[in-house]
Amino acid sequence: MKKPAVSFVWEACRITLDERMGMPDAAIMVTWILTASRGDRTATATGVTGLADPDPSAFTPSADLTPDLAIGWALEAMGAETMARLQDDLATGLSSAAVRGPVEIDFAAAGKVDEADA
Repeated sequence: MKKPAVSFVWEACRITLDERMGMPDAAIMVTWILTASRGDRTATATGVTGLADPDPSAFTPSADLTPDLAIGWALEAMGAETMARLQDDLATGLSSAAVRGPVEIDFAAAGKVDEADA
């Protein structure tokens, strides 16, 4: 029987603000959670991604920040290759026959998050 596909959800759980390029409360870091699920199995990973300096012409004031904006910026900053690697690692964890119940992978502890992002 074919295994059901793995579904992935990226969520921003925290955004760090600081003064950048003369702009107060600029978004500089996003803490995120990646959840992978297949059937009744779930695996999660958390991480922190640093953001590029804000574009003054497209600056978003802190009052207008949303989780959707934050996770979009984080995913753009980490790039498709890193996103795919993280998703593959969680999918592998879900497929492990030796693992029962929830799976957690700490990518920072495993050295899979760039020091500049942590």
